[in-house]
Amino acid sequence: MTPDEVRMLDNQYALLFIRGERPVKDLKYDILKHPNVVLTADGNADPYVHGDTSGAVNTIALTFDAQLPENLPEIPARGRTDF
Repeated sequence: MTPDEVRMLDNQYALLFIRGERPVKDLKYDILKHPNVVLTADGNADPYVHGDTSGAVNTIALTFDAQLPENLPEIPARGRTDF
């Protein structure tokens, strides 16, 4: 396609460029019609917070606690302590 043809392209189409492959012209997908949109902020779910550890589970410490000797000094925990 020439630059003129790209500028005149209908808004329902998308051009996909992948290195080493020929370009693809395809219909756009309306993500708001996807069945899982309710799991996103666009579907009124809570937004994803990158780096949030509120749902993290400390499995490594729980695994090693049973193997530690009982006479070790107590080390204060950093981060969450309510598990």
